Formats: sequence, C-alpha cells, structure tokens
Amino acid sequence: KTFSNEYIWLRMTGTLIKEKEGKAEKFIGTINNVNAQVLKEQELRSQAESDKLTGLLNKSAMEMHVKQYLDEEAEGNTCALFIIDLDNFKKVNDTFGHDAGDYVLRTIAEMMKHIGQSAIEQKVTIGRWGGEEFLVVLEYDESHSDARAKCSDFIQTIIKSVEDYSFIYMENKFNLTRSEEHTSELQSH
Repeated sequence: KTFSNEYIWLRMTGTLIKEKEGKAEKFIGTINNVNAQVLKEQELRSQAESDKLTGLLNKSAMEMHVKQYLDEEAEGNTCALFIIDLDNFKKVNDTFGHDAGDYVLRTIAEMMKHIGQSAIEQKVTIGRWGGEEFLVVLEYDESHSDARAKCSDFIQTIIKSVEDYSFIYMENKFNLTRSEEHTSELQSH
C-alpha cells in the first residue's frame, strides 16, 4: 500500500540468510514496482475476453468459463446454461440501420448485466455468443428443482424487461416483443 492509500503490485526477490541454528537472520534482496506491467496485462486480458460492442464476455471467454466450471464443479452444485437469441433481429437493422441494432444489443446487454447483478444466491455469467445471441450461465448451490425455478424466473425477468423497454434511436421509438411462436418482433411507434 502506498502513502496515498493505494495498492500497487511489487515483485520481491532475494535470499534469506540464516543463523547457524537455521533461524532466519535477515533477508537481502530487491523490491521492484511492477504495477504498470501488471495493470497493462490485466487490461490486455480484459480486452481479449470482452465483446467490443457490449462489454460482455466474448464467445471464447465464455467457452473457457464453462469449461473451467465443468472441470472444477463441486459435487452438489447446479449450473443452468441457456442461450437468448433475438429472433428476427434483422428487422431492427433493416428498418433503422445497423447503428440502431448495435444500440439495441448494448442496451439489452446492460439490462442483462443489471438483472444478473441483482440475482441473489447465484453467480451469473453473461456473454455475447454470436451476432444477436447471448449465453447465460447461472451457478447454484441448491437442488435442481430450485435451480429450474430460479432459471425460469431469470429468463422471464429478461424477457419482460426487453418487452417493456421502449428503445429510442434517432427519434425512432420501437419495442421488441414475442410473437405467438415466442420470437422477437419489432413494433414501431
């Protein structure tokens, strides 16, 4: 910790000098400030793992997360994995342009992050899986029946949030709704 109350990364190398009895007498070495290097590595890792448009984890990072979870899963834990696909999303791009589509994807990503952060008793990881597809991983320490109910609640919360939201882009107001076949439809006002 620095005098200004900030934590920084340091690398300490050296040799421990022992007394005849084997007890440590002193340490001779160097301490180097490697804070800039570590922060740059963290920034590069974040850039490599993040989807540039939404700020969510990208497909590669999500694949690593799922693999790691499955490899390290503690007995008794439950994981729900699902993809949210914005069917007929092409209508947004065709009607209002690709910038409007990007705005919608960023907005939906923010909604999902907010919903994920408010999820209690579960760890939520959200990533952009493809063009208009999002992968969500819910991790639980509970029974399968509780996990299914919470997963269903989570999905319904996302659907309701998207359907209730009025997207406004360049003075165009529109909503995404589900059709009878549960696909997304565009309704413009």
